[in-house]
Amino acid sequence: MTLLPDDASYLERASALFLALRGDGLALSPNDTAAVKRWHDAGVPFEVLRAAVERTLKERERDTAAGRSALRTLASCKRAVAAEMKRHLRLTAGAGNAEGETGAEPTRESEKQ
Repeated sequence: MTLLPDDASYLERASALFLALRGDGLALSPNDTAAVKRWHDAGVPFEVLRAAVERTLKERERDTAAGRSALRTLASCKRAVAAEMKRHLRLTAGAGNAEGETGAEPTRESEKQ
């Protein structure tokens, strides 16, 4: 649960997520802020970012000594974000929009009809 307002920005939500999962810190580093801005500009949905960060944390917790943060930087989730985005695109391919369009180019078969 978060105390962020409903209209919180992508950066605010990413910051709150990371700091809550990490368990310490007050703000993102400039490097982490830049990473979040790149993901936002690339169109990475927040839920994709959330899934990638949570997966990275879970994987690293196994190898982290007690009392240490398993997730030191948000930018270190770069590979997980890319993998999760790839998965998201694969799962949503052809899902279409509200009008039922998929955004895909017509195939030669559909052009004949």
